[in-house]
Amino acid sequence: MLDLPVLLQIFYALAASSILLANYIPALQSRFVSYGKTSASTSSTPSNKDVSAFGKLLDFGATFTVPHHYFSHFYAVAIGNAFFWGWQVSTHGPVYKLVASYCRREQTMGIEQVVITWLCFLAQVGRRLYECLYVQKAGGNSRMWIGHYIVGILFYSTMSVSVWVEGINAIENFTFTPITLQSLISGPSLKSFIGLLIFFFSSRMQYDCHTYLASLKKYSLPEHPFFQYIACPHYSAECLIYTAIAVVAAPKGSVVNLTVWSGLMFVSVILGVSARVNREWYRRKFGEQAVEKKWNMVPGVF
Repeated sequence: MLDLPVLLQIFYALAASSILLANYIPALQSRFVSYGKTSASTSSTPSNKDVSAFGKLLDFGATFTVPHHYFSHFYAVAIGNAFFWGWQVSTHGPVYKLVASYCRREQTMGIEQVVITWLCFLAQVGRRLYECLYVQKAGGNSRMWIGHYIVGILFYSTMSVSVWVEGINAIENFTFTPITLQSLISGPSLKSFIGLLIFFFSSRMQYDCHTYLASLKKYSLPEHPFFQYIACPHYSAECLIYTAIAVVAAPKGSVVNLTVWSGLMFVSVILGVSARVNREWYRRKFGEQAVEKKWNMVPGVF
């Protein structure tokens, strides 16, 4: 029997692997990995441009781009999906039943975890949409490869399912009404409490980073305390946010929710690659001294 959580985990693993592969093949890295301000620093120069038939084919593929500000679409799609699944789950609707039919009943998220995790995911993508529309700069003529766009849409569409799919047992045995939902209001478990603390801290950290970056003159060197030892602390915060959700959603007897954790691994890979490229861009533009004390994304590790 197909198990949807396992399929989601495989999807995240394959997506992360494809990004790592593209990053370590120069012909792919220069055309498809970088975007925005970093794309110019990694693109081929006339002296080393690949003029083979394969190179021309890759160049043609790289011409399919979308504006960088389409990032906001990721979060709009995520919000739409979150509300759709919230409706389907709470009413035990037909699409939910179809999804549930492809899930083994071994997962043991509690119903409180299902609700809290859904709310955390909705809060995260809602805040990010607000930042894209009202905080962050539009980016001028900056563009990204359409593959980035498609993968982003797929990630947020699948994550809107991943945050509750390991709680099928609890959902099946719960009737969603205002009274039953009110009965769930109680003190969180220690694990959920720790996860929520991480979630709120990292959400505020990411918001502060994005607000600060938006206030800078275009392509300046960040000097905010969060950027003192990390080139991309807003990426670090994103990983912490999904770590927190994975902890809050962990089934009984588990430290983390494996499906959400697999999504976190995908996020870590794609942001890690971007952080490395960003740090290299800072080094080229501002000199080695500007980045010598900075880690890409995780202090002491990466």
